[in-house]
Amino acid sequence: KHLAHGVAGKPGVVGLMGCAWFTADPEHPDRSEAAHRSAFYPDIIDGNFGPPHCWLVPTVLVRKVDGFCETMRWFEDWDMWWRIGLEASGLVSVDYIGARYRQHAQSQLATTSLTNRTRGHAALMTRMTAALLARPDVLAQSGDRLFWCAWAALTRAKANSVPWSELQPLAANVSKVAKLGPISVQRSMMARAVRWFGARPAMVLQRR
Repeated sequence: KHLAHGVAGKPGVVGLMGCAWFTADPEHPDRSEAAHRSAFYPDIIDGNFGPPHCWLVPTVLVRKVDGFCETMRWFEDWDMWWRIGLEASGLVSVDYIGARYRQHAQSQLATTSLTNRTRGHAALMTRMTAALLARPDVLAQSGDRLFWCAWAALTRAKANSVPWSELQPLAANVSKVAKLGPISVQRSMMARAVRWFGARPAMVLQRR
């Protein structure tokens, strides 16, 4: 009810509440985090804001973005939230920790190899960069964060043995963000290297 009250009378607005993470007893969580976001962008580019049960989203928005991407094996909830953020009228954080999330050693992410974690992050950033390149308004506002987060996803995936053939779409998008992003991106030395030499050679230069 806290979430419902927070978004009452605000069509198209998404509600977010805090979460507590526990390993054994939900009444004694290991950590908790209050919801404190007032907008999706640019922070949703960096990471997920919370587990699915922290959110209250109008059904029409979920349908508009086609829900979860069924081909994604990792980070599919984060992938949906950034897409919803492009369509929502706003984001309201409710000062209430109403969700509990159990962490255990056999969870999907806990048992996923680092290669697959970085593979999943790269796949998500490929989708996100493609979508934001088609939104000049969001690119102008959040392009700096987008470039550096996409670059980090690309370099980590490459460092963790994800084949370059899988990373080429993200590399191409990173190059486009380096060219079309805001002035703060275009003036950075790394973005210049990406524009002049391409993403893969720029990685070699970065390591020197």
